[in-house]
Amino acid sequence: MNPTEILSGEHRIIEQVLDCLEKLAKDCAAQGRLDKAAAEQALDFFRNFADRCHHGKEETHLFPTMEAKGFPRQGGPTGVMLGEHEQGRAHIRAMAEAVEGAAGESEAVTRFVTHAHGYVGLLRKHIEKEDHCLFAMANKP
Repeated sequence: MNPTEILSGEHRIIEQVLDCLEKLAKDCAAQGRLDKAAAEQALDFFRNFADRCHHGKEETHLFPTMEAKGFPRQGGPTGVMLGEHEQGRAHIRAMAEAVEGAAGESEAVTRFVTHAHGYVGLLRKHIEKEDHCLFAMANKP
């Protein structure tokens, strides 16, 4: 098993929790309140597994290896992926701030739902690009 196969397998796990976050956001919007415990668990997963573990591997190992093979960061595929990692982190921060203020504040609930949908959409497209484009580039000799 090569490193990109491992990363792709991790994508399947991340997608399962994205499905849960999407349902949580849908329920939150319909009920006008947030299940804070479920939101905190999802945020913990995305911070620790998706970002620190998974994105950490990409940023520490995969991207530098690709750049050493001649792929440019500036205007290149790794730069695009890094930018999306940062966008995802911004959504996570915004969701966490919303969870802190969600005890009865409808604006916080709306912010959580908005950023949850933004994060889900971003990561699904990000995963698609990595699985079907970036990893193929990385696997070329």
